[in-house]
Amino acid sequence: MLINKKCLILKSIFFTFLFIFKIFMNPNRVSQQFTLDTIGSCLFGIETNSLQNENPTLVKHLKQLFSMSLASLMVIVFRK
Repeated sequence: MLINKKCLILKSIFFTFLFIFKIFMNPNRVSQQFTLDTIGSCLFGIETNSLQNENPTLVKHLKQLFSMSLASLMVIVFRK
């Protein structure tokens, strides 16, 4: 049920941009947002709304996390 809801949102976004605005959006970004929404709602029970919100807070923090070097990440994980 949750995945169907996210798919309907994705379909409406594609329809809106392709047929109404006549522009094509970045497919990588849209697929990342769709994946984040689907996993967040199905696995963790949180609504990220990254498909509808251009700059959600969670996306900003995840980008910072994944752009960190391995050494910086290890310091955060293993600090006392």
